[in-house]
Amino acid sequence: MKPRAKGIILIIIASLLVGTSPILAKLAHLETQTLSTLTIRAMSAAIVALVYILVTKTSLNINKKTFYVILFIAFSAIIIGDSIFIYALEILPAVNAALILNIQPLFIILIGFMILGKDENLSKISYINIIIMIFAIFLIITKTPDNLFGLKLGVIGDLLVIIAVIAWSFSDVVVKRHIKENHAAILVFYPYLISAVILSLFLAPSFTTSQLSIWPVIMGLFHGTQVILYYEGLKYIKVALASGLGKLATVFTIFLAFIIFKETMTPMQIIGTIVLLVSAYFLVQYDNRKFF
Repeated sequence: MKPRAKGIILIIIASLLVGTSPILAKLAHLETQTLSTLTIRAMSAAIVALVYILVTKTSLNINKKTFYVILFIAFSAIIIGDSIFIYALEILPAVNAALILNIQPLFIILIGFMILGKDENLSKISYINIIIMIFAIFLIITKTPDNLFGLKLGVIGDLLVIIAVIAWSFSDVVVKRHIKENHAAILVFYPYLISAVILSLFLAPSFTTSQLSIWPVIMGLFHGTQVILYYEGLKYIKVALASGLGKLATVFTIFLAFIIFKETMTPMQIIGTIVLLVSAYFLVQYDNRKFF
């Protein structure tokens, strides 16, 4: 199997795990508070990464440069991005949140161009596909033709998810720049360990056993595995392509949200989702090199 094919497969598996995140967060909100969810989730993710480190016999030693990268990931992706996203799910349907996440390729491209330069250039067809994907997002978040033409772009929960996406995008680009010189699990273990310690300090004064729930634990186990697979995949493919492939998680979220919460989509959201998935397919097929 060629490296690029391996990277794509890893990202697709990671995407299926990502698709469970909004659902598990909604379930967690039914039983516990946001801060408790974030803290327990971070602990579980750190444990997954530590197990992977031990299994692969990876050294826990890091240099000064990696330490700064780890701090950036902890604050950008977890303290800011994850916290805002999980809070937004208190006021936003899981389907809406999952669909809005698909705007990430736009920020990945802009930030990647600023930080990584020529290494993140895609083919013209790839850029066209990403623009089409962004147009599909407008169909999804506006929900109806009247809202679209009236530029009614949603509620505060939509804006919070977009802010979370920007924070994740910065983190993803930084990870892409340093992933080849660091073990993927190291860039998961330390950021989540740091985040768990910081969040625990805020949680401790008000923590009670009634805030314990199994859902944040499952979230952390799934998320830790997903991030490791995603970072491993970034070793073989471009970050913008990985972000585009990651949008396939939307389908899984929609399916689970309908089964568990009976959440549905408007006709325009369905059209937007179909356009999104078709664009994601062509993004893979025509990005400079063939799939295999």
